[in-house]
Amino acid sequence: TRDSNFVVTSRCKSLITECNFSVTTSGLESQLLAITLRSEQPELEQKKSALLQQEESYKVQLAALEKELLQNLATSSGNILENTSLIESLNSTKVHSQQIKDALEQSKVVQFDLNQQREIYRPLVVMATTAYFTIKSL
Repeated sequence: TRDSNFVVTSRCKSLITECNFSVTTSGLESQLLAITLRSEQPELEQKKSALLQQEESYKVQLAALEKELLQNLATSSGNILENTSLIESLNSTKVHSQQIKDALEQSKVVQFDLNQQREIYRPLVVMATTAYFTIKSL
């Protein structure tokens, strides 16, 4: 129910799960901002979602490199400094991880710029949220 005054008897509480579907200011603002951006600048929202997917892909690649590195270290035998295949693998992992870290840093800069462009619509969203809660309180 959306009724904030709804009372559940103690006998029924053990049979149901109580969920609060009330609207919060920040939740409504974020939803309205997303809707406004989908309408006004859909490419901005698409860039943001593509950027987030790319960041997650980089993080997965970084985790895979770490796992591979640990596996290579665990399975190496003999003197580690004389194991050329292990040293080549370490160097390759180091290069790849640095490229991924650089891409993640660049992604943060782009995401900051996108968020600044999104904030242009913040006053509209705040006004709409205020209007919603004012009408609701009547």
